[in-house]
Amino acid sequence: MSSGGKTVSEDLVREPAALESRNLIIGWAKETANGGVNRLPQALGIAARDGIGLGWVKAIFATAVEEAKAKKAWVAPASKTELTPKAEPLPPVTRTRSVALKAAPKPENELAPAAVPSTPSTPKAEPEPTLKAGPENEPAKAKAENALPKALPAITRTRSLVPAPQVLPEVAEETEEEETEEALVDETSPGLPVPAGEIILSGTALERVELLNRKHAVIGNYGGKCLVLGWEKWPVDETVLIPAYQRFEDFRNRYSNWTAEKQSDEGTKKVPLGKYWLSHPKRHTYDGVVFEPGAGAVVSGNRLNLWRGFAVEPKRGSWKLLRNHIYRVLGAGDRQAGRYIIRWLAWTLQNPGRAAEAVLVFQGGEGAGKGTLARAMLKIFGAGGLPISDPNHLTGAFTGHLHHCVFMFLDEAFWAGSQQAASKLKSYVTEGTITIRPMYAGPFVVKNLLHIMMASNSDWVVPADHGARRYAVFKVSNARVGNLDYFAAMYAELEAGGIEGMLYDLLRLRLGGWHPKEIYKTAALVEQKQHSLRGLDAWIEGMLQNGALPVPYSAKYPNRCLTMHLAAAAKEFDRYTNESLIAKKLQSLFRVTEFNNKVRRGWVFPELAECRRLWELRNGGSWPWHYVEDEPGVPAKWRTFGD
Repeated sequence: MSSGGKTVSEDLVREPAALESRNLIIGWAKETANGGVNRLPQALGIAARDGIGLGWVKAIFATAVEEAKAKKAWVAPASKTELTPKAEPLPPVTRTRSVALKAAPKPENELAPAAVPSTPSTPKAEPEPTLKAGPENEPAKAKAENALPKALPAITRTRSLVPAPQVLPEVAEETEEEETEEALVDETSPGLPVPAGEIILSGTALERVELLNRKHAVIGNYGGKCLVLGWEKWPVDETVLIPAYQRFEDFRNRYSNWTAEKQSDEGTKKVPLGKYWLSHPKRHTYDGVVFEPGAGAVVSGNRLNLWRGFAVEPKRGSWKLLRNHIYRVLGAGDRQAGRYIIRWLAWTLQNPGRAAEAVLVFQGGEGAGKGTLARAMLKIFGAGGLPISDPNHLTGAFTGHLHHCVFMFLDEAFWAGSQQAASKLKSYVTEGTITIRPMYAGPFVVKNLLHIMMASNSDWVVPADHGARRYAVFKVSNARVGNLDYFAAMYAELEAGGIEGMLYDLLRLRLGGWHPKEIYKTAALVEQKQHSLRGLDAWIEGMLQNGALPVPYSAKYPNRCLTMHLAAAAKEFDRYTNESLIAKKLQSLFRVTEFNNKVRRGWVFPELAECRRLWELRNGGSWPWHYVEDEPGVPAKWRTFGD
């Protein structure tokens, strides 16, 4: 193969790139020149990755075209520089840059969307064909469309690096500027491909390595182990790819029925593909993994960032029906409740790299539409979202699934009566870090980025003690239960661009310095506190509800009770308590005073209305008392048994 007195083999001798890459590019040049798929964009991508000069690649393709013309195997196009491909060309190489979300300015009107810099989004990957295994000598297949290396960003802006591949550019001298501006992939993610959930293994050994690189990478340190990461389809939503890990042995077994031809001094021999990829210098390898929204695809220390940005592109669209559902059903018509929910959602989307530190809780009947909002949020977060319906996934021994989680939806997955579950949930809400315990590796600590939403039909949803400040609980209206047309219309709107519109509007919503910890206190939260009462608190609340002490001292003094009677009643709720603990509790709550009748000691309580006021002050909300007045205009007082 010659042109202008030079042969391709002579050029190869002078070219410092890897032999396999050079041979691959030459093969593509011949294929293109003889009427096959235009492989120039793929060749340029490989050249950019391996440091091969772009001028050399273009010269190889031009030489192939000239030789094909000389042999009359190529149909001459109208222009000297045009190629007429036999199939649709691949899209151009794109340059990607990571863009972090910026805090929105303080609002003039906090509910009105405001203009902010255009929000970039993750480009959607083309659907991948299904992985089909075959014997060592597979039948001839059409070669898979090779996807050029692209960055895997958090939120990206794309820029075309190569013109449309229908036209072969004039052969030009290689320049330093061309190498810098037109060939190199972003330095934060060199050679990183768009992940593929399924691939077709075909082509040469090097092509198969490139295909496996689209799905796999070796992680040098994941919980103290060296494992193979693979992007797998998520059973909950197969359009979403999630990271999964395999040991080397399992990876070799996975691809043991595929081979690659390896050249050696003894000739060509076939090697199992899994083993070949693991030992190949061009396999993708990272020292570790992180999950950092807003950071680049590869961060310092050669660590792969598992954050892949939002799964949908923010753009204008109508989500009016869901917004009305938030205010009228989830907020039960309380405008302040609806406003808090909207703000919580906006803060979560604008701050995926910071934990919310407040749980959004919906409690109500089945079929009221509690999970509709959560499903929309899961669609937005994609691999960064996690629905949990099994309590073991929250409290179990293995928590690797939390490593790449930003938004967690607990759907009937939590039982507030479980002390273990209560402790685990509290740590996920309040702690700055969480411990990840993968199945095949040791535990390690990561930054807590969780934003938690809960929904339940149960009366008791969360373990809210008297000082609970991290649960925003809303009693959902049952007005739309069983209204199939209502929900069908809302789902249709969301599918028709409503989810994208919701993301677009909430990213632009001005929040100022608002934080989800500014809980909107509702009667539903107080109800959860009431359900959570245990021990002496439950005993005291019962006395206040009944308006009577265990054994009133006398009809004249119904607000007095002997210590022995108080202790006997309290031990029915807490068998380990004693008179000293009871006295300390009552003094701290109600400032009771001691009296002594020269035979027994006892305690004097303030008026019932004052005790109830102090109880509400301690528990942070208006309490649902059984009665508040003995008669109209007369506050309730302590009663005796005869009252």
